[in-house]
Amino acid sequence: MLIFLAGCGREISPAPISPDFALQTPPPVEAETPEFPIEPAFGGHLRIAMPMPQTLNPLLNSCPQTAQILRLIFEPLSVLAENITFAPSGQSLAITLKDDIFWEDDMPITAADIAFSIDTLRNHAPETAVYRPNVAAIASHNIVDPRTIHINLDAPMWQFMYLLDFPIIPAGYYSGVPMTNLRAARNMHPVGNGPFRFFSYVLATRLELIANENAARGRPYIERVTATVLRDFSDATHAFERGMTDILAGYAADLGRFRALGKNYVGTIPGQNLDFIGFNHARPIFGEIAMRAVINNPSIEAFAELGFEVGEDGILERRIAPALPPIPLNLTIIVNNENLRTLTIAKNLYYELLETGANTRLYELIPADFHARLSSGDFDLAIGTITLQNPLNLEFLRTGNQAAGNYFSHNSAEFNRLLDTTNLAPNEAALNAAAANLRAYMSENLPIISLGFDDRAIFASPRLHGNLAPAGRNIFHNVAEWFIVDN
Repeated sequence: MLIFLAGCGREISPAPISPDFALQTPPPVEAETPEFPIEPAFGGHLRIAMPMPQTLNPLLNSCPQTAQILRLIFEPLSVLAENITFAPSGQSLAITLKDDIFWEDDMPITAADIAFSIDTLRNHAPETAVYRPNVAAIASHNIVDPRTIHINLDAPMWQFMYLLDFPIIPAGYYSGVPMTNLRAARNMHPVGNGPFRFFSYVLATRLELIANENAARGRPYIERVTATVLRDFSDATHAFERGMTDILAGYAADLGRFRALGKNYVGTIPGQNLDFIGFNHARPIFGEIAMRAVINNPSIEAFAELGFEVGEDGILERRIAPALPPIPLNLTIIVNNENLRTLTIAKNLYYELLETGANTRLYELIPADFHARLSSGDFDLAIGTITLQNPLNLEFLRTGNQAAGNYFSHNSAEFNRLLDTTNLAPNEAALNAAAANLRAYMSENLPIISLGFDDRAIFASPRLHGNLAPAGRNIFHNVAEWFIVDN
């Protein structure tokens, strides 16, 4: 799904233009540990920030930042599973839950809850819901026993292991809730299985949580969490700087500034949003790999190597044949004006191309107009962002797959073959080999120019201690092991 809004908040983090499609998270800088270990103690009050929530039902929520907060209340299926077994075909799997795990209201967590959660995501969640893509490949499911569910997939997909990181909700509590009403009473009063449980929500002000005695991974040390609602979530950085909150998902570039403020770097989580420059491959000029490579690093010299010269009017032009007039280099760039990160990149590229002599026009468009011009092919270069549930999910570039967002007329049977090989990999070794081939194709052929994922560096206040180790995309992965020490 192409993203036309910068998540739930507005932030700027310009990224350098790079031809490498990063399928691996770059190694983070070394996390900091206290010089002398401090013994953990129960109690304390964790302060965090959150955007205005549309809902507190994690399966109906469409905001990634809110999804992070709801991880405090709901554990993902991957954490609750004792065993996950794929059939030899790779097209079905059985999931067995751990024994003696409960919802906060003392009801046991069962396979019926998994089935209910899958059906909620498939049939009731908004198209934009954060976890809806996680179940898109599921064809059917059936409950084997109270702890075991069997899932059939549309096709063999070893990658499905990546997609089990979605929360499940209790069927008994949410059955009968009008899921189209995001703010229905039970959708705003969650019952979960995570380290914390819902206590209260004050509209547009704060969400209060308390320690959950029935937490699937054990009761946390921290007794209370307050998530302050920020109307503009970009203010989260300022709140952290002023000591109003204890943890922040920022950027590695902020490391020096936050160290000077006495903050600690604790790790990195990989982003899901890939920024890129997309080409309109229907334009003959972008049928040339060399031309796509020049856009990555434009210069007069690079264009000259492709046969371009500066004409009398100062515009780059290229003569295809001696008897034909030269063709000027006219380029139209479109960008969503609500995504400040890609807007900055678009402006930088626009000025670089102007300096080379390319006759370039930049259109900063509202999301609806940006989407309309993408759909109609009315562009040469489109600078945007796409959310990928995993870094190998490149269906948006599949030849002929307009429904999946191939607005770029990318046409390559070789790419489709590599994508199919990756999607159908029957085991981890085959997946790694297929991923390497796909990565090589992306780097050599540049169907798009990757500008990198929005990886986040996690910073914490000095009052926060313990195993501050984010994992996967979960800032709060080890929150049960955190504790507060106030000086």
